[in-house]
Amino acid sequence: MNRTAVLATTSAAALALGTLPVMAQNATEITPLTDYDATQIEGAWSADNMRVADVMGEDGDTVGYVQNLVMTPEGNVSHVIVETDNWFDLADRAIAVPWENVDLTPGEEGIMVPLDENEMNDFTLFADDSTMATEGENYRASDVLDDYVTLNDGTGYGYVTDIIFDQGGALQSVVVSLDVSYGNVADGLYAYPYYGPEMGYVPYGYDYNLRYDEDAVTDYQPFDYEAVVGDSV
Repeated sequence: MNRTAVLATTSAAALALGTLPVMAQNATEITPLTDYDATQIEGAWSADNMRVADVMGEDGDTVGYVQNLVMTPEGNVSHVIVETDNWFDLADRAIAVPWENVDLTPGEEGIMVPLDENEMNDFTLFADDSTMATEGENYRASDVLDDYVTLNDGTGYGYVTDIIFDQGGALQSVVVSLDVSYGNVADGLYAYPYYGPEMGYVPYGYDYNLRYDEDAVTDYQPFDYEAVVGDSV
């Protein structure tokens, strides 16, 4: 996984100054936007990039590509859903790889997973509840992506165009493309703290509510999406 230099630079500077932001994952309180900086997410990578990433076996050969991510109610990746491409002569099969078995291959493209022909049944989508995305339990990255975005009072605001995770696989930020009708604001993508089901978000619902009102977002500025995630996988 490639990492942009700006992440290492900004993180080091923030540590020196003691200004690392409060991250939102598992949050039960709203983080003021004046205290939030998505460029400080350690080892940031995005679902949009991950869902087109090649998957390699331990020998370095490509065995498939990422289709989706399964997340716990707390927003932590539990499994990576992979579509195989000639994996032990099996093509176009879906497998669920536990997150703890995924190597993000820092500095390289794609991800690596340990796949053994004798253990292929261990990668079934239906092994147990942890691989299943069911209402009220786990959910998928695709359940969050493409949601409409609303403000606290239900006012339409935009669209979830991507979501950002830290290196440990914890969902930290939603990337929002603002609706064309929304106010006189700067062009660009906006990164907001992620607030999950513990804060009322329903992954299978109609929209993602930011938990901020209009006054809070009026002066909020877009962020440098390419600098944060770029080609992060």
